[in-house]
Amino acid sequence: MENRMFAGTKRRKRARQVLAVGEVAATSSLVPLIDRFPEMTELLKRKGTATWDFFCTVAAVGSGMYLAYRAIPHGEVPATEKAVARVLNEWDGQGYEAYSDLHRFVARSIKGGSKAEVAVGAWVMWNIKGAEPTKREFEFGAVIGSMFFDSMAGAWE
Repeated sequence: MENRMFAGTKRRKRARQVLAVGEVAATSSLVPLIDRFPEMTELLKRKGTATWDFFCTVAAVGSGMYLAYRAIPHGEVPATEKAVARVLNEWDGQGYEAYSDLHRFVARSIKGGSKAEVAVGAWVMWNIKGAEPTKREFEFGAVIGSMFFDSMAGAWE
């Protein structure tokens, strides 16, 4: 029993670290994206950077979890997901709800033939915009998703 408790504490600590990396990835992604896609500036003026930070942090954590599925033993995935849920809800009361929405969106997108990275970015754009992204905004999304997957590589290793 004690060993399981230690493992749970260790998972929560790791989930907090992944959240911290996700927050950094979210905030540090903004300037390079605006440099590459100046039209993002107008959207951010309307929606605000807090919206960006929230959805991008969730997307970064989600990207980290998609990558973690390769590194975490299959039997530990449910407990790890539970630790992530707890940490996300401590961070923001809607954190895990958004994370769950991200996972549903990505799963549907993958079934439809999209790559996970593209789906993550599309989810970010859809949520920030509050409507279906334009073709150009889907291009932003592909870059965003790839940035988060790159940023979160090794987060659970």
